[in-house]
Amino acid sequence: MQEVYDELFRLDPALQPLFTDDRDHLMAKMADTLNTLLTSLEALDRLAFIIRDIGRRHRQHGARPPHFATLKQAMTTVLARRLGARFTPELAAAWGHAYDLVAQLMLQGMQAE
Repeated sequence: MQEVYDELFRLDPALQPLFTDDRDHLMAKMADTLNTLLTSLEALDRLAFIIRDIGRRHRQHGARPPHFATLKQAMTTVLARRLGARFTPELAAAWGHAYDLVAQLMLQGMQAE
């Protein structure tokens, strides 16, 4: 996960102040959340309320809608780097679609209230 943060801050250094909590703790939370989401995509509708709440909490920490595109780019870059030739166009499209579904729910949570 460190690679994702490194890439995110390379793409947009202004995001660094949003990450004030212990970096190891944040990376562990992100890894756990990603694992849960990616292994539960077929049941995403049942997790929607949790994902929206995550979006609401991200807003409280200063996250804004444009940050989602930057994070997607950072995560995709790291996946492509790590998987190499195994990161096929089909896998890239599936990853992008999954990310967009989760980001859409988080954005709904950010806009609630």
